[in-house]
Amino acid sequence: MRTVEIFIDAEHLEKTYDAVGDRAPVLTAIGYLSQWNTTGYPICHIFGEDNDTDLLALYHKEASGKVEYVIAAVWNGSSYGFHS
Repeated sequence: MRTVEIFIDAEHLEKTYDAVGDRAPVLTAIGYLSQWNTTGYPICHIFGEDNDTDLLALYHKEASGKVEYVIAAVWNGSSYGFHS
């Protein structure tokens, strides 16, 4: 089982929807980040980048443990690309 915490407030999320032009790509990116490698990293924290459309996911093996892996969802004008 994975614990996912999303650290994006509603105002920032609305601005991201507006900048991207639709909710679907943003929600799809959040879904992908939250489901990536669920067996290897049981804790996922997702953040919105200030004044940006990009998303950042940090993966941990333990709640108070170090960051084990990072993936950024980068908006390229028409879709999100995922980079580690």
